Amino acid sequence: MSELKILNEGVRYSHGTVGSLSGFDGKVFVKDGLKETSCEISFGMLAPGQMVPFFHSHKENEENYIVLSGCGLF
Repeated sequence: MSELKILNEGVRYSHGTVGSLSGFDGKVFVKDGLKETSCEISFGMLAPGQMVPFFHSHKENEENYIVLSGCGLF
């Protein structure tokens, strides 16, 4: 599992990394680790042909997906 590493922090910001995305494995949520107050971000990796194993929805937040390589169906 890849982990979040804090690189720098200030009064109203924090800067972190999950490392190289080419070696990324698993899923990492960054809200608590970066001390965010209203934004949840997670990094996740799916292998070719793999699907998200559950359906879910959000009542107050949008969900955004950014595909860095390959393609997918939503």
